[in-house]
Amino acid sequence: MALFNKLDKPIFLKEESEAKYYISKLQELHSRAPEGIKGRIEKELKIATLGEFGEKNIAFELENSGIPMCILHDICLETNELSAQIDYIVVTRKVIFIIECKNLIGNIEINSQGNFIRTYNFNGKLIKEGIYSPITQNERHLEVLKRIKKESKSNFISKMLFDKYFNDNYKSLVVLANPKTVLNSRYAKKEIKDKVIKADQLINYIKEVNSKSDLMSLSDKEMKEVADRLLALHKSNKLSFLKKYRELTELVDSYDNRDNFEVKDISEIIINSNEIIKENIIDSVKDDIINNITSNSTGWNNKSNKKDNKSINTIRNNIDNKNNYVSNDININTTNIYINNGISNNSVINSSSSIKNIYNNANSFNEEKLIKKLKEFRLQMSRAENTKPYIIFSDKQMTNLLEKMPKTKSELKEVSGFGEVKVEKYGEVILKILNE
Repeated sequence: MALFNKLDKPIFLKEESEAKYYISKLQELHSRAPEGIKGRIEKELKIATLGEFGEKNIAFELENSGIPMCILHDICLETNELSAQIDYIVVTRKVIFIIECKNLIGNIEINSQGNFIRTYNFNGKLIKEGIYSPITQNERHLEVLKRIKKESKSNFISKMLFDKYFNDNYKSLVVLANPKTVLNSRYAKKEIKDKVIKADQLINYIKEVNSKSDLMSLSDKEMKEVADRLLALHKSNKLSFLKKYRELTELVDSYDNRDNFEVKDISEIIINSNEIIKENIIDSVKDDIINNITSNSTGWNNKSNKKDNKSINTIRNNIDNKNNYVSNDININTTNIYINNGISNNSVINSSSSIKNIYNNANSFNEEKLIKKLKEFRLQMSRAENTKPYIIFSDKQMTNLLEKMPKTKSELKEVSGFGEVKVEKYGEVILKILNE
């Protein structure tokens, strides 16, 4: 009963925000970022700092309201594949307010269609642009909360009653936290006007809504219990900005390597070549070596020709032996045989060069096809995301892909420069290109 109510001021049941943690992580990242990336991090820092400043303005208004209420700050909700991050949930004696804080630079106009238009000065020019409706954004948050609460109801009757009275109990509200912002909503419909206010109007708005409500007034205990149940829905997410932070981290880690595409050493290429290609090359070089030897033996007598035929057979046997076929420096291991049989070393050099060329051609053909496809995909994605191609993946990261030739997303994550974010965004297409 109201007679036993002692609460005469607001209490914060959850006051901390993850924005502070995010800002500290961004500052740490900024300190080690190359110059080419610092601008992006500074932009994100500015957005995060402005958001935190706006939320502090609202906290100040609530804290000094003198109204008995329970306040929850920065609440994360999840249900199935939906999630919501609510700036403030304010539980009063009658109504629960779901507040979205907007600390926007410039003035805001809401037209008759409910569109939000922001106007601001930039370098002496007046910029006018549409922005995503914060009302729509906050109503989605409210919908997530509604689903979670409804799922907790045990039977059809309680769910039906919950639906019926939900809009009376819960109110969506957008608060413009920047005191310099001028709000022009004179052409907006009443239901839109009632959902957007400035921070200095917040307390009067709460008082007015409660005074007009026909709902039964909650006691201190009941109000606290309602707030505690809402707080229990919060999913601690330590870094709710994790996706954006990971993207920036990967950007920093890959930036220095953007132009460092290195051609693999020929020996490494051969070692990593697939066995079928090796077999094809073995067959194709046999005649080349034999032809070189035969051409050098022109003019020999019959006795010499017998010796030559013996040498050719010996060489042919050695070529068929894989251990003698390719050494670490890609030379045929038959030099001593050539010398012992009086064959010019130039033939060896020419034959060795032929092998290198064949290997290069075979492997280059496959690699060039992959590189071309990867670069085409990279260019398409960079245009779609309005960013530089090396942001998608650098040439060095592409080299790592060709080295590892991953077949699954798990293997792709082990490739340098491909963290969880990149793998989720681009992994499926990259794997398809590599494994065609």
